[in-house]
Amino acid sequence: MNECDCPNIYTSLEQNIQDKYNKTKNILKFLRDEFVYGGHLLSLGCSAFAISIILMLNATFKFELIFITYLLSLIVYNFDHYKSVKEDKHDNPKRTNHIMKYQNFFPILLTIYGSLFIALLLVYGNILSLSIGILILIIGILYSIGLKNLTKKITGFKNIYTSLSVSLLVVLISFHVGLSLNLTALFIGLFIFLRLLINSSFCDLKDMKTDKKKELKTFPIYFGKKKFLSFLHVLNFISLLCVILGILLDILPIFSLFLVLTYPIVIFYINKAKKSNVNIENLSSGLVDGEFIFWPILLFLGAIFIS
Repeated sequence: MNECDCPNIYTSLEQNIQDKYNKTKNILKFLRDEFVYGGHLLSLGCSAFAISIILMLNATFKFELIFITYLLSLIVYNFDHYKSVKEDKHDNPKRTNHIMKYQNFFPILLTIYGSLFIALLLVYGNILSLSIGILILIIGILYSIGLKNLTKKITGFKNIYTSLSVSLLVVLISFHVGLSLNLTALFIGLFIFLRLLINSSFCDLKDMKTDKKKELKTFPIYFGKKKFLSFLHVLNFISLLCVILGILLDILPIFSLFLVLTYPIVIFYINKAKKSNVNIENLSSGLVDGEFIFWPILLFLGAIFIS
């Protein structure tokens, strides 16, 4: 081999390594964006709700419920963003740019998700859980195709509607595991509703300017940022009282007290939002959306330590 060929070989090898590095980096970036913008983080939160509900109901653990609730959230979330991808171009460019990469495959993805969701309910569920599961799915899709405009007429409609829809998971899970609805289910549903109302309303902070132009009646626009954050503190305190009262009345299991540890997390991100230099989008897609994943962990720890 000629000595003059060595630099060319090294250059070629270096370029090959660089190309592989860039390719791997792009794949990892796509997976990270898909996890956040593709609805998987929120859907994991929905699965965390399912585990938490089962624990607090003291019900038999049904592994399939993790996938049923995950798919349910994934379908509703992706359908909404598929329908509003053009509207979100200016509101959330990072999410839109990611979704646009595989927009043409969305109908196929939604069909696969929907088929798996129905199949799991048919195989493992009963007529009641199947009916409630389909009802929650329809309620979620209805918002995207017909009810979204009510956000221009009713203050906080999107947040209240979404929170009520997700709190219906208590009904789905109760029926799926063969339980009837009781006060425990009611208190769990109320707690989920309040915390989701805080979560979804907080996320509207990042869209205040564009929502105002669209004449949407979100809570941040209605109250103004300062009063809105105070409103979230009130909701957070009410959710805390809900857990404590449930335990005192012997409605919720005593290890539910460990959910009180999420109270300071909410205080932290509400106070963080008061700062002028904070990135609300990063805060929302990280700590705020990821909060619910900690619920089953805290409940497991509570059950271990208290028992």
